[in-house]
Amino acid sequence: MRGTVESPAYYFSNEPGVEQATDNLLLTYGWRRFRGAVESGNAKTSIRFMPEYNGHIISGRVVNITTGKAVAEADCSLTVPSSPFGFYVSRSDSTGVVKFEVKNYYGPGDIIAQVDAPNKNNYRVDFYSPFADEPSSFILPAFSLPASYEDILLQKSIAMQAQNIYKGDSIRRFSLPQLHNNYPFYGRPEISYQLDDYKRFTTMEEVLREYVTPVNVTLRDAKLHLSIFDEFTREVYHDNILVLLDGVPLADYNKIFSYDPLKVKKLDVIPRRYIYESRYFSGIASFETYDGKFDGFHLDSALVAVDYEGLQLQREFYSPRYDINSTQTRIPDLRTTLFWQPQLVAETSKKTMSRFYTSDQKGKFIVVLEGISKKGEPVFATSSFQVE
Repeated sequence: MRGTVESPAYYFSNEPGVEQATDNLLLTYGWRRFRGAVESGNAKTSIRFMPEYNGHIISGRVVNITTGKAVAEADCSLTVPSSPFGFYVSRSDSTGVVKFEVKNYYGPGDIIAQVDAPNKNNYRVDFYSPFADEPSSFILPAFSLPASYEDILLQKSIAMQAQNIYKGDSIRRFSLPQLHNNYPFYGRPEISYQLDDYKRFTTMEEVLREYVTPVNVTLRDAKLHLSIFDEFTREVYHDNILVLLDGVPLADYNKIFSYDPLKVKKLDVIPRRYIYESRYFSGIASFETYDGKFDGFHLDSALVAVDYEGLQLQREFYSPRYDINSTQTRIPDLRTTLFWQPQLVAETSKKTMSRFYTSDQKGKFIVVLEGISKKGEPVFATSSFQVE
């Protein structure tokens, strides 16, 4: 049992009510039944958290809405609206668990999942939390500071509050890491249309007919239908076309004709048969809006959109720069950490210089240098300077 249990000897005594108190204690710590085979080592435990070598793994469970039972071998898709958007496909295992290996997903956002089946309204995907719910087994010692620290703690508390009041926006800046690939899952598209470079039309039918060469528009049974022409094989594909709107696959892709083309910024076309993971498509037509959030389009009721926390964004370290005209500013600068540079490349034969400004805090400051040499040897050095 993890954590601290108050008066543990009581639960081993013969006093009245011990059995009921023990059951309540176990329920409090999340116990529901004793897994004897697992706890004794007679059964193999499954790996709950897969190693994430290439990106964050988003896991969920496919369930039947009517029965509440898990659905095995269900083809699913996941969309991460962004620019570029993320589109992933996977299949649930025998227990109904489905996993998507998502790349370049940082910070809070939305994810959209659906089960790709004719009767997909009967299913849903319940996502697991990306955070560990179980408490750590490591017990921290009681936190206690001597009374002599009272003054310095008070000073640091005042400094922290002043920074939050006057520099709150500056010290809470986060940025995405630099991405080396800004293309969707299909890479650089064979044909891409920036719609603002062409004459704008008021219907999607006119846009596709006038200048989107690989996409054909036909009228059958008084309804518009979309098809893709492969100029190399001279074939026309009518079925199994992947039509995306900001990365969300449209089950009835002919619904794209009812969308306002003035909200569409770009159209990418892959006029070929395309194999993605375990899925096969007879071509791809990807529409992207200006805001990347399928502006005004009514999504299918089978889609599940949830808030999901991705990998943490990189915090930008705030270090002010004071020019000649701002040295007399009346805004207090009570920083206690003056400079931080996480990546500093230094040559042994050359001097490396870093510049920063001190704050209004006076006293002794410590400089700590940590790193690793080209030979893999750790480097550690300290120095100090005085601000008067």
